[in-house]
Amino acid sequence: MMQAMRETVPKMAPPPDVRPKAHATVEPLGPRARKPRGHAVRLYVELNGFDAQFADRARVLTFIHEALHELADGEPARCFDVRGAKEKLVGIEAAVICADTPAEGALGRLRDALTAAGYTATIRELRECDDESCTTTAPMDSGQTGSTPVGWYNAQTCGKHGYRACAGCNSVYVMSSANASGQAASIHCEVCGMVLVEWGGTKVWTVELVTRGNPTGA
Repeated sequence: MMQAMRETVPKMAPPPDVRPKAHATVEPLGPRARKPRGHAVRLYVELNGFDAQFADRARVLTFIHEALHELADGEPARCFDVRGAKEKLVGIEAAVICADTPAEGALGRLRDALTAAGYTATIRELRECDDESCTTTAPMDSGQTGSTPVGWYNAQTCGKHGYRACAGCNSVYVMSSANASGQAASIHCEVCGMVLVEWGGTKVWTVELVTRGNPTGA
């Protein structure tokens, strides 16, 4: 009987995470051709009333300046109060300008400093499509430099440019389409013969080989 009662006792929900949030964003500045190219690091730190140390504005400001010191190139961070409903102070936003791309190690140390201080920390970098005429960007975790943003062709190129890789030999094509008047013909890889587009679609495709791959077994 006692065993049955134990089995019916609902499990306790984990306690809510009341740690204040801190998130930083790294954004490139100016023309892409500029070398070195400046970057802005913007940090938002939430003021949290669950713990007095996270609600003390002066203390949090001091911490922000210390955390951003390595990235600030000798200039103090510019800080701004962030207010919510009824003008209540809810956080502090800070910004520093780096003369070049921030080093991965420096961003890692910023993350470590935020975490060690008791914050839930996230750091994101604004990823730009490498096509110079394209303005597409995607925020990505700074620790995932080789990952592909959702909807992009690969880690450097967004999905707007018609690139497609052949599954058989990894040849890369640029593809464009127009509406078909009937059932469109299939398209095959000119390197290995793999089907790129099945027969019977509603679009006529034009393909241009960009990079020749290696057929399996070649």
